Amino acid sequence: MKANVKEMITSLYRALKNHIGSGGSAHSVATATTNGFLSAEDKVKYDGASGDLVYIEPGIDVLTLPSGKYQGYSLVNTPLSDTNSTIVNIEVYQGTRPTNDLKRKFFIFTTTVDGRKWTRAIHQNGHDTGWMDLEQSLLLFQGAFSEGNLTLPKSLSEFRKLKVEYTESNAGYRIAEFYIRSEFNLEVTNVGNESGTALAEMAECRVTLLDSKLTIAHNRKISMNFAVSPAGGGDIIESKAITISKIWGIL
Repeated sequence: MKANVKEMITSLYRALKNHIGSGGSAHSVATATTNGFLSAEDKVKYDGASGDLVYIEPGIDVLTLPSGKYQGYSLVNTPLSDTNSTIVNIEVYQGTRPTNDLKRKFFIFTTTVDGRKWTRAIHQNGHDTGWMDLEQSLLLFQGAFSEGNLTLPKSLSEFRKLKVEYTESNAGYRIAEFYIRSEFNLEVTNVGNESGTALAEMAECRVTLLDSKLTIAHNRKISMNFAVSPAGGGDIIESKAITISKIWGIL
């Protein structure tokens, strides 16, 4: 009798020792109708709902992640290279159709160093948009800039491109984008009408860039009046031909 009791106690002790702290499949996972323990996937969702980001190790394929919010670096299948050490945030949204278990995923990928953002959608029919760059811009200047220097509130090194809105008196407003280089040109062509009673004009504004400063190197317009002579005699106007009205920095 004593031997049986001792064996029962020993077995119970071993069972408890093996169970406590074992995790994994030792506990039943809760369902929508039955109490239970939290699954790993549900833990990710719970942390995401509280605003916490789940850290993931380098080398993880982000396309395999379940719904949740994550943070990591040197990840696979992202807009960056697999070895890029930039810390990034990844949001994953997944919808599943109950009748056929087909899944649709939507990803938001953000670099923490500069806030650049991409999205990607993978549909149940196999359509994959790939990573699409979401252009983000910051208005740096609004006013009238046609000569001299202009100092922007931020360094140009913080942006990939500039978007410039400009106007010429006879041509209306135009918008152009430029990658950050040492200079860019704004150009306007306004061709006269068929009867030759109007001017044909060409305007050019050359802008140099250094740190946060823009300098207009020249801003001139050539006007040719076809009504005066067949050769189109005209004038060269050396200043304020083009006026810059807005400048955005594009991340």
